[in-house]
Amino acid sequence: MNCRVAAAALLLMATAGTARADEFLRGPHPFLKDNALAIVGGYGLAAGSDSPSGVRAVLDYGYRVGGSLWFDLRMGYLSGSCKSGPSTCGAAPGDAAEVLAGVTGKLRMSLPVVPYGTLAAGVLYSFPDQGARAAGPALRAAIGARYFLYDWLGLGLEAAFLVGRAGRQVSGEARWSQTLDLGAGAEFQF
Repeated sequence: MNCRVAAAALLLMATAGTARADEFLRGPHPFLKDNALAIVGGYGLAAGSDSPSGVRAVLDYGYRVGGSLWFDLRMGYLSGSCKSGPSTCGAAPGDAAEVLAGVTGKLRMSLPVVPYGTLAAGVLYSFPDQGARAAGPALRAAIGARYFLYDWLGLGLEAAFLVGRAGRQVSGEARWSQTLDLGAGAEFQF
């Protein structure tokens, strides 16, 4: 744990020194760097009765393949809770996690705002409040925009829709899970 805190402190000090030397972006984002790390936090709204709702955290890594096309790796966790009460808790969703890979298209504008769209597929893991855990395929589509203060730091908003087949096992069959995610976060390019 102490190593993680020390590493985070060193990263913060290194980026703080860079921020003083850099100027704010005034024109289009130059896309000088090929790697990006984004941290997004928000809320996942259940779009179906078998879907979890709750606070969501996402860690996203992107690698620029060429031009405005990026390869995307995403890990997310939704901390849900039993919505129906203790007597029916077995029928209500709990937590969920996903590990996805896909592509992101980022658009260059005359302002330092970068709108983007992402399409990713992977595995959705379901951790119900009661009952067996399950895993299955998932697809996630997202749109968003980030305002870049520097060529390496952007802040923005994102909306996404996730649909997956993993869920609680009810009568021996998996249920569909759909979640609408709304979040805000930061992107660090390096």
